Amino acid sequence: MYQLEQADEALARTLPQNFARKQAEVHALSMQLSEVNWRYLYNPVGKWLIDLSRMDYHRYIRRPLELDALIRLMTLQQQIMVLGIADADMPKFLASHLASLPNPFSGQAVGWDGERRELYIQTDDSPIQYLRFGKNRQRIALPLTRK
Repeated sequence: MYQLEQADEALARTLPQNFARKQAEVHALSMQLSEVNWRYLYNPVGKWLIDLSRMDYHRYIRRPLELDALIRLMTLQQQIMVLGIADADMPKFLASHLASLPNPFSGQAVGWDGERRELYIQTDDSPIQYLRFGKNRQRIALPLTRK
């Protein structure tokens, strides 16, 4: 059991770009350690109850990463509105903010969907769990409103 707590701690210290890969490793370790084996011969019900009581911290570790992405989008949205950036200049503007406000999951520039007029951050392989505003479960999007 202590191995899983150590793995969760390592997951909490993982950079957002590596989060999905590390989360898959922790899940594989969890499945490996929860397999029924010889240790279940003594007090099987007690062992099963202990396995059930273990918290799934992965969801809680992921939440600040998604919140950070939303804060970056809101910061960019505010700057775009204040400066009055035109839709045609948006990719250039977002590329110029790559160093200060990158996509926390990939390190690349924040995306722009001109058809929907929304800023978005594409996530890693795992779907958005908390901050879904649209139908796409792989990105956090924030629409730009007209003045």
